[in-house]
Amino acid sequence: MSYREEYDARSHLEEIQIQQAGEIFRSLERDHGVKIYPEYLAVAYRPTRKEAMVRITDPLWPVRPLKHHDMFSAVTAFAFDDVESPKHGRIMFKLEGEKMWEFFEKNREVEVMNFHCMAGISRSAGAAVAWARFKGDAKAEELIWGNPLLCPNKLVIETISSHF
Repeated sequence: MSYREEYDARSHLEEIQIQQAGEIFRSLERDHGVKIYPEYLAVAYRPTRKEAMVRITDPLWPVRPLKHHDMFSAVTAFAFDDVESPKHGRIMFKLEGEKMWEFFEKNREVEVMNFHCMAGISRSAGAAVAWARFKGDAKAEELIWGNPLLCPNKLVIETISSHF
């Protein structure tokens, strides 16, 4: 196979993965009330239903305000690095896991739970897995794990899930 043929094959595979990921994101929102996205999209997002927002930022990064903050039923924010070991940065602590669980409890009836972190790939996906477990929604959890554009942070999942 020539370099060009290999490049074309890889590009086609990437297009298929992006299409699959888009279908998964749409299904998560439509069928399970879960949205996961990066900060740059979250700050401009305008909720249309009864929605809550979990914001996860880097500890040393300034938090950008949500343009439509007052339209959410509730908003909470956490600041920790996207790491799974304290050797590599500021991890999510047990107290933060408890506070996120309490946020889930208080907002159990929202139609959509929104999650964002800087890239919308790991910390927010981990929190969304914990939300799916909290709600007993195994299909939503399966969709998150099966999305090729997400890589849920296992420490975030364990820290939150240890409270239910």
